[in-house]
Amino acid sequence: MNASSRDRNPVTLLRRVVVLLSLSSLLVLTGCEPRLANSGGEDLEPLQSETEFPTPSGENGGGTREVDLGLGTAVDGVDVAEATLVGSIGGTSEPDAPGQFPMRRDITSEDGRRISGEIVAKKGTDIAFRRDSDGQIFVLSLFRLSVDDQLDLAGLVDESVETVAELREATAEAAHATAAATTQPLRRRRASWHEDPEEAFAEAASTGLPLYVLFTGSDWCPPCKALEKNIHKKRDFQEFADENLVLLKLDFPRRKAQSASIKERNNALAGQWGVTAFPSIFVLDDPDSPKTLFSGSRRTAKEHIESLASQLQ
Repeated sequence: MNASSRDRNPVTLLRRVVVLLSLSSLLVLTGCEPRLANSGGEDLEPLQSETEFPTPSGENGGGTREVDLGLGTAVDGVDVAEATLVGSIGGTSEPDAPGQFPMRRDITSEDGRRISGEIVAKKGTDIAFRRDSDGQIFVLSLFRLSVDDQLDLAGLVDESVETVAELREATAEAAHATAAATTQPLRRRRASWHEDPEEAFAEAASTGLPLYVLFTGSDWCPPCKALEKNIHKKRDFQEFADENLVLLKLDFPRRKAQSASIKERNNALAGQWGVTAFPSIFVLDDPDSPKTLFSGSRRTAKEHIESLASQLQ
C-alpha cells in the first residue's frame, strides 16, 4: 500500500483524530489550573481540584511538562516566579495602602486666590487644610474651590474624618463666641443735663429730640429747689427724658462761682425768650421759636410729665 492510500485509510484517519483530541484536552486542562506563587513563596491552592494527567514520554523521558500562559512559564511542581497576582484570588489580597494624608497641595479658591499648604484630612465634601503662610488649619468645603480642584479632590478617599468633625465644631464654637462678644445689647440712652447751649443744640439735631430748657437759680430759689427735688430727681421724669428730651440747664446762681462769659450768655437767652421768673421751662424744636411750658413748681411728677407729653404732640 502506497503512502497516499495509507493517508486515506479510515482506520488511520480515526487514530489521528483521537491523538489530536487527546493532546488538545491535555493542553487545555493543564493551562487552566497553573500553580501561582504568592508573596511568601508558598503554592496557592487551586481554585478547583486538580486532576493529575500522565506525562507523555518523549524527549523529556517522563520529566516535567511546560505550558506557556503568557505570564511566564508554569512548570508542574514549580511556582511561576514571573506571574503577578492582581486583586484577590483564593483569599489573598494586597497589603494595606499607606495613609494619603498629609498631602502637599496648592488649592485655588472659587474667586481665583491660590493658597499653598497641605490637606490633612477629608470627610465627604469637606477637607482640613493647613495653610503654609501661618500654619493655621481650617475646614474648607470643596464647593468653595475652583471647578478643577473640586473634580480633582472629590475622588480622594475619606480619611481622619474625626479631625474634620472636630475642626468644624471648633469653628462653629469660635464663630458663636465671636458673635456673642461683638454683639452688644442696645444701650439705652440716658438724658443728662447740658449747661452749654451749643452742645444741647447739637445733640437735639443728631437725635431729632426736642430741647427741654430750664432757667433756674439753683442755690437761692426755693421753687427751683423744689422742682429739682420733686420732679427732676424722680425716676419717672428721668425715664421720660431718656426717650423724649434733650436737657439744657441755664443757671443764675448767686453764691456759686460762674464765669462772666456764661453769665452774659445766659442773660442774653433769658432776655431773648422773655424770662421774668424762676424756674421757667421751655420746650422747643427750634431755638428761635420756644414754647413756654410753665413757671413755678406746684406740680407732681406725673402732672409734669402729662403736661410735657401734651406739648410734644
